[in-house]
Amino acid sequence: MLKLNKKSLIFFIFIIISHFNISIIYANDNLPTNNQSIENGEKLTLTKCIELALKNQPTLTASQAAMYAVQTTIEQAKSSYYPQISANGGYNRIASPVVSTGFLMVYNQFFAGASLNQLIYDFGHTSSYVDVAKSNYEASSASFNNNVTQAVFNVKQAYFNMAQAMRNLDVAEEAVKQFKQHLDQAEAFYKVGLKAKIDVTTAKVNFTNARLQLITAKDAIKIARVNLRKTIGIMEIKDFTIVDDLSINKYNLSLEDAIKEAIEIRPDLKAAKANTSAAQNSVKYNESNYYPTITGSANVNGYDYSMSSPSRTWTTWGASIGAQINFNIFNGFITKKQVEQAQLTLNSVRATEESIRQSVITDVEQAYLNLMDAFETIPEAELAVQEAKDNLDIVNGRYSTGLSSPIEVTDAEISYENAKLTHIKALTAYKLAEATIEKAIGIK
Repeated sequence: MLKLNKKSLIFFIFIIISHFNISIIYANDNLPTNNQSIENGEKLTLTKCIELALKNQPTLTASQAAMYAVQTTIEQAKSSYYPQISANGGYNRIASPVVSTGFLMVYNQFFAGASLNQLIYDFGHTSSYVDVAKSNYEASSASFNNNVTQAVFNVKQAYFNMAQAMRNLDVAEEAVKQFKQHLDQAEAFYKVGLKAKIDVTTAKVNFTNARLQLITAKDAIKIARVNLRKTIGIMEIKDFTIVDDLSINKYNLSLEDAIKEAIEIRPDLKAAKANTSAAQNSVKYNESNYYPTITGSANVNGYDYSMSSPSRTWTTWGASIGAQINFNIFNGFITKKQVEQAQLTLNSVRATEESIRQSVITDVEQAYLNLMDAFETIPEAELAVQEAKDNLDIVNGRYSTGLSSPIEVTDAEISYENAKLTHIKALTAYKLAEATIEKAIGIK
């Protein structure tokens, strides 16, 4: 018979601790650790920014870890399918008086045992619990994907805003050059007596205002860069730029197809459907408490005795095997109320799922209409730029021949500058509308 001495106990504890450490390492290996950075002066594409965000954004790391945590509950729920094995052991020093002799008999008792319990049938109690865990994991996974979709949208929004700021800076720099030329021209005309002093003063004011707008445009880029860094999830890097990408391609997907695709892949709707499935399985899980559970068991126990005076040793052991059926006859109506609660929760999540489905349709419709409107404004904005440019060329020509006033030149230059800014805004609005409908559909 096995004696549970100190070495055996230490070895048993070591096995338990080693298994626990292996489990911890395995769990940690599932967590994302792919952090990447940006080199100083690096020029980033939109695709690169999205890749960096997916690897570095803390909100996604937290959401992914939460998803993995929910995933472990599936195996926890399945644990009832497997045998439950336990072992016990110990030592007693026993003193027993012998009535016939009046002496005290002292002996050592070492004992060890093992038991096994196996679920045979529980009328769907465990399987429903497993299904609940699986549905909860599906909901958590869909929630993670929804966070990914939101993170991608945030990157696109910050990226296109920075692209807009960069183009606005180009316009501001061009305006400074134009007003500097007007100032030089006005001063030259004034020196030869062709223009009055007021022309020079007006040109200086315009030049100063243009430089102030240039400062504002530079500050806007700095702010846009900070916002983009935040959406990427890397705040340490200070100096980087992006590829200017405001190219326009018409969105060919019809509204009906967009709605159909959104209902199929939208992550928050998937999460709602998974929550509904979990609620349905929760009803089955609670209803199974009305039925009995059948389990089997096996036990083995051994005792090893030793006595020094008189010297004697002996061993006893025993084993048993059996099956049990447990049936809860009355538990104060708790099962009934648990089933009612589960059913009411199911009704609630079903309504929530329908509400989200309707919101998905509304989101797609609004985003689609905004996209179409944004696309239609671009040709008009381009035409306005061309007309403003033609008008500026005419006014500059007239001013150089003395037929136009500095006010006309100022108005023409400002109109041209505003037209270019409006065109840039229209391009950005389309790109943002395109990102919005992709988010509304659920495209990552």
